[in-house]
Amino acid sequence: MGAALVGGNHKVIRHFDMMFPTLVADGQPVIEAGHLMALDDPGVRHVAERHGDPDDVLQEDWVPDPATAM
Repeated sequence: MGAALVGGNHKVIRHFDMMFPTLVADGQPVIEAGHLMALDDPGVRHVAERHGDPDDVLQEDWVPDPATAM
């Protein structure tokens, strides 16, 4: 991912976006279908309360429509 092929006078960069990835570390979901699971953690939500309504503070600003995102 993001690696470059270099030769002579040019460089080709490969790039792609993953809109709805799932990442699991040590058997625990870190990101599930593009959603950062830490945003649902009670401890994270408790800290967010210091800055306002946790639903507002931790909201995801933009989520693409899975039906149209490619």
